[in-house]
Amino acid sequence: MSGAAWKLVLRASAEPSVLHPSDVELETTTLVEVECVADALPSLEARALFVAVVGGPSGALPPWRAIAPSHVSLSVVGDASGAGAEPSLDALDARPFPSLGAALTAVVAAAPASARARVILVVRAPTPESGDVLGAALQAADQRGLGVDIVATSALADLGACGRIVALDGGAVRLLDAGEPLGAALDARLELWAQAVWTSARLELDLTGSAYPTRLVRLDPTPVALPVNRALSGASAGRPIAGTERRVSLWVGPLAPGQRARFLVCLPTQRRRTGRYRLFEARLRSTGNAALEPRVLVVTQTCSDDPSGLWTEAQVTAARDHADLTLWLDDLVKASAETDHRRVAQTLDRLARRYVELGREADALQTAEVRGRYLRSGLLERRDINRLRACAARRP
Repeated sequence: MSGAAWKLVLRASAEPSVLHPSDVELETTTLVEVECVADALPSLEARALFVAVVGGPSGALPPWRAIAPSHVSLSVVGDASGAGAEPSLDALDARPFPSLGAALTAVVAAAPASARARVILVVRAPTPESGDVLGAALQAADQRGLGVDIVATSALADLGACGRIVALDGGAVRLLDAGEPLGAALDARLELWAQAVWTSARLELDLTGSAYPTRLVRLDPTPVALPVNRALSGASAGRPIAGTERRVSLWVGPLAPGQRARFLVCLPTQRRRTGRYRLFEARLRSTGNAALEPRVLVVTQTCSDDPSGLWTEAQVTAARDHADLTLWLDDLVKASAETDHRRVAQTLDRLARRYVELGREADALQTAEVRGRYLRSGLLERRDINRLRACAARRP
């Protein structure tokens, strides 16, 4: 792959970018973007794409007759413990796996070490998951460098768990609309994987000692709230990092020319004197021969007592509004699991109001309908949660 034909461009904006000395304990939101820019499509290395079906009976899916480019090997992995025909592209569900963990374990074993590999999991039904099995499978996939995309054909699939799985390396989750052909969704993922000029890169943020992150959200291609402590290098769950510098590592995932990955990083900001302050330095790692622009990006914030210098970064505000929808949905699911009926109703009302503010009347109406059903029954069904996640995932 030639670095002369393409490059990765790193950008960042902070909101507020300028503070007033009187501001106390506000939150600074930073939007970090990685964009792939290519003058010409470079030669691509060999890579593999695996497809595995999870849940549901055999014989229920139409055949998928895909045409893969010469540099992409395409395979279907079936459950060796189940009965049925040998897996093939014409029989995607010959041997569906009983769980996501089982499917990932089988693909990791089948993926060759000589090629960059990715897997599409087709989820057709709710699946019982073992935390130990899924955790071990995710760790093995991470060590192998195996990326994951998920296409759900069932409205009862756990899209929250699917989002946490694809967050491993910047993958996508799609819930197919009624009547949408599965083959078209698989073709789209195959095309993106074939055209990606870089399959994975790591974005590192070196934060100042006072800027401990409070929220991390990956916005593209599927909004996912990232666990803060796990994202911090060397941190264990619930344990902050000691020292004056903290490093956040975020996996960018595959990028084709013209594509970008965006991350929202929220930092607490205390009262400051006038001057210019460094929030963090951003850099890309594991980028092979790619040209980087710039090699190190320093993100700063200014404190000024001149009111004419205060302004709003509109793109950061829009990204924060989009991220809030995902964060509120995660809180909604948690409140429902804790049977906190007041918080569920309040969060649904907050979501509906935000959609009205954003001019998304159809999403506001759907959320209000879900709230009405919840107030009558006291139950929040998985189907409704998935519909709300699909609404929140739509780009503004």
